[in-house]
Parts: sequence; C-alpha cells; structure tokens
Amino acid sequence: MRELLAALTAAGHRDIGHLAGPGDYVHSRQRERVWRDFLAEHDLTPGPVIDAAFTYEGGIAAAETLLSLPGPLPTAMFCANDLSALGFVAELQRRGVAVPADLSVVGFDGIQLGEFVPPRLTSVRASARRVGHEAARILLEVIDGDSPEPAVVEAATPVWRDSIAAAPMR
Repeated sequence: MRELLAALTAAGHRDIGHLAGPGDYVHSRQRERVWRDFLAEHDLTPGPVIDAAFTYEGGIAAAETLLSLPGPLPTAMFCANDLSALGFVAELQRRGVAVPADLSVVGFDGIQLGEFVPPRLTSVRASARRVGHEAARILLEVIDGDSPEPAVVEAATPVWRDSIAAAPMR
C-alpha cells in the first residue's frame, strides 16, 4: 500500500481519498490506518473516506457518494478492495469523470479482472492462497485447543497498471 501511495504522491497527488471497506472488517480498518499513517507522515490532509461493501455495487454506491459531496473531487482514491474499485471507476466514467486523467484510482487485491478493464487497475497483490492456508491452520489449531503461532505470509506487492496519472492542475 505504501508503495502505491508513494507513487500517487510522486505523481503530484496531495488530495487522496479512501474508499474503505465495511467498518466491521478488521482488514478494512487496517488498510485505512496505513492510508492515514502514510498521509500523516507526508503532512497531507486525508481526503474523503467512504465506507462501501467489497462488491462492484459497493463501488458504484461509493462513486455516487463521492460525486454528491460538496467541493472539488480529490485527485486520487485508494480503494481497499479491487472489486469495489472496479465499480467505482465504472460509475465515475459513466458520469464523465476521466480515470486516471481527472482522478487516479488504485485498489487492493490484485485480482486478474483488473487487467481487463479500462483503465487497467493498479493494485496491491497478496497471496490469497497463502493467507487462506494460514487462516485454516490457525483455525484448526484453535479448534484443537492449541495456541497458534502467528500467520506467516509473504509481503504484498504492487501490480503496476494504468490507473495512475499525474495529478490534474486545479
């Protein structure tokens, strides 16, 4: 996430919003915390935060919410989930917002579908298989009454595609 946020700031983005996931999901709040910490470290004021379901439809609803807010749009949005990012981008484009020329968008998950929609979605990819394996291992250890060791998964990696552009001049 930090690499993608660094790429956005390197492209001149200073107003970066966050399409968060459902508030009761631990990983939604973890991703929001990384976003907030990064912005604070770089003396940037957080842009709008919109909670949305981790679905395509949730992304559409988030775009509708963003477009209804007063004031100018942020120049970039960090989406906590690729599927919602795809719905978000589709709705923005349907309403005349050019992605990434008007608003850069990045996601999280690195799903393959992000490769096939315009613009191709820049994202973060973690190994879903390894995360699932570790989650199952921990669950089975807890069921057996053991105290599980922490999960061990490789670091997520950026998936560089086309949804980041230089911040628009406003």
